Amino acid sequence: MASFLTAFPIVENNEGFYAHVPGDSGGETWIGIARNANPSWAGWPIVDSHKVNGGWPGATYREQVAYANKVLRADTRLQNLVIAFYENTEWHQIDGDDIQNDSIADFILDWGVNAGMTVPIKHLQQIIGVTADGKIGPNTLQTLNAANQENVFNALKAARIQFYHAVIAAHPDYQKFLPEWLERTNEMTFKP
Repeated sequence: MASFLTAFPIVENNEGFYAHVPGDSGGETWIGIARNANPSWAGWPIVDSHKVNGGWPGATYREQVAYANKVLRADTRLQNLVIAFYENTEWHQIDGDDIQNDSIADFILDWGVNAGMTVPIKHLQQIIGVTADGKIGPNTLQTLNAANQENVFNALKAARIQFYHAVIAAHPDYQKFLPEWLERTNEMTFKP
């Protein structure tokens, strides 16, 4: 069965650390936790306290990122909150512990962190031929785990690439994100 301990480092690496990219609807993010989507996350007061106590005000964006990546990464309280957030929300939402293959669980988690968890779940459900309700339940898990794992992984990868191109078609101003999204997708490989 899949393990959160294998999945989290992939998400952490792909999400990076501090970001506040103009045009990103998530706003300020720390390891992919978007402030606009998760305003009550317990880590934001810690991030804010570092901003007040550090060289944040008046600094350039590059200086802010360098400061955040140095100081915030060293704060174990913040790191523990990030791990708890991903394990207790996203990982449990996909029932990651019950997915047979780590590669598939990692891929679904990473895509969901980037696009919202129901997006990869619905694509998965369409691929394996169950009702695409965006929720992983016993039927989805049983059907997924009985399927050819490599075929499912490859179909998910193709669906994710197609999804990103559809996002760009609907929102041309997101074009700047496409190379990173595709690289992130293509770096993930299937392991039995």
